[in-house]
Amino acid sequence: MKPPIFVTGCARSGTSGVYMITCANTGKKYIGSSVNVGKRLNDHVKQLREGTHCNSYLQRAWNKYGEDSFKLSVVLCCDKKNLLFYEQRAIDVFQAHKSCKGYNICPNARSRYGAKFTEESKQRLSASRKGKYVGEQNHNYGKPMKAVVRRKISESLMGRFRGEQSPSYGRHHSEETRRKIGEAGKGRPAWNKGLSADTDKRVRKYAESQKGKVIPEEQREQIRATLTGYKHTEEAKKNMSKGQREKAWDSEERREKVRERGKSEERKQVLKAAVRKRWEATGAREKASNESMGANNPFYGKTHTPEAIEKMRAANVGKIVSQETREKMRMAAKRSWEKRRKAHE
Repeated sequence: MKPPIFVTGCARSGTSGVYMITCANTGKKYIGSSVNVGKRLNDHVKQLREGTHCNSYLQRAWNKYGEDSFKLSVVLCCDKKNLLFYEQRAIDVFQAHKSCKGYNICPNARSRYGAKFTEESKQRLSASRKGKYVGEQNHNYGKPMKAVVRRKISESLMGRFRGEQSPSYGRHHSEETRRKIGEAGKGRPAWNKGLSADTDKRVRKYAESQKGKVIPEEQREQIRATLTGYKHTEEAKKNMSKGQREKAWDSEERREKVRERGKSEERKQVLKAAVRKRWEATGAREKASNESMGANNPFYGKTHTPEAIEKMRAANVGKIVSQETREKMRMAAKRSWEKRRKAHE
């Protein structure tokens, strides 16, 4: 079935104005107005296709002449407060309330914009719609959205609510609001708690989207400045510790996967490069070396207990140190002795 013809212009989402539905076979018109013209026109088409439109005249004409005979257009765009005025003018000009020229049932423009439902009405509406559009009752149930449609929706929303486009741009929550948000979130489990990329599609999709993503240095500085001096409460520390204990080690398969990932040569090289870059950039290596010498060393003057020595000896029984590791240990010891010698000169 072909979609009806839409006139472009201000018939986009979020624009208020007056619209018109015209039947090409009879020339009759239906006039209406909305604070969101694009959404209202889509609602009309949906109801007409389903045969549930509230205007019986328009519904019967749609059923008789077919969807291809109707054209949806925008008469004008205007401010929300002027909608009824211009809708009434359009009804009068096109005489859409007369049965020979239009489909409007009421000759007067009217709207529920700004009206408030009573609590009783809200309860009745809620009860009438409960479970109606869930699962198999939903008209999109079992109909996966095409990739091209998803891409178009994504492109239309991209950047729409960022920066100055965001309705919250330049605004800040009050202390009371922050407290309420914090209290509302306490005890609420995270959406991905207990889920892994192996079992959940959403987690896997998010993990794949983050692969290879590099945080800009400017953003790193902002995060660093925000977290500097921040300390978790004792309750938060306990919760994090408990979450980590319950998280990754729930199955032997998961443990083995983590072990294998840590053993891969590629993973080792990435970690080495990251640590080396951070140490060299901040001078942390030199600072740590100087701070851990002599009396500054936390183990200065301390000795292992016989029990600890026995445990370490037992843990290393049968272990073979590779030649590469021996060479690294030798070079590290050499650098340490050279620094100490220079410090005493």
